[in-house]
Amino acid sequence: MIANWLGHGHLGKHPQLFAVTSDKRVAWAWADHQGIKEVSTLQVLDGSGTAAIH
Repeated sequence: MIANWLGHGHLGKHPQLFAVTSDKRVAWAWADHQGIKEVSTLQVLDGSGTAAIH
């Protein structure tokens, strides 16, 4: 998963978060440009709220 910072004139133009498969394909992409201006980090949690990736 990648947090895509969209500064320097790219706000509202690209996904804010996306995931890439091992064969280099975009598995999913997410954006909420009206609700969230910039994303710089993310943390993956499992169903109980524990960090899934350490």
